[in-house]
Amino acid sequence: MSFKGFQGFSEVANYKNVQKRFITQLIDKGFYHHYWSTKIIAVVQDVIYEALLERIDFPEVAIARSNVIFMRYGMELTDTGEGERYKLRLKGVTGTTHNNLMMSSIYQRTPPKAEFCNRIIRGNLRKPLSRTFTAPFAALLCQKASP
Repeated sequence: MSFKGFQGFSEVANYKNVQKRFITQLIDKGFYHHYWSTKIIAVVQDVIYEALLERIDFPEVAIARSNVIFMRYGMELTDTGEGERYKLRLKGVTGTTHNNLMMSSIYQRTPPKAEFCNRIIRGNLRKPLSRTFTAPFAALLCQKASP
């Protein structure tokens, strides 16, 4: 992914949160549009679209058969004569269906349990409240099964 002009952006962007909120809405609203034989249009920055594809890898479908349309834009640094500014540029239009989003979200690659537990434990060590409340639950989930 290209984050030109956004140094450090990829380290702070919480794409899982974007997926949780944005894709869930598109699935819910996409169902209605499927029922009504209409389409929902989601305008999304290209780097976010690419991150969603990396996470859930949903298939793209011809616009005519889609009920969820993504209009992807990029931010390009341009010289305006008064200095450099970012301008929005349409990068592409792609389609999919609410069902493709739903199935791809649910049936994604499951990480190994150790990797999952390490993420929880690492993340919780940085948050004081999580150390108190979440750590005991993580310890129960992540303890090794006895032989």
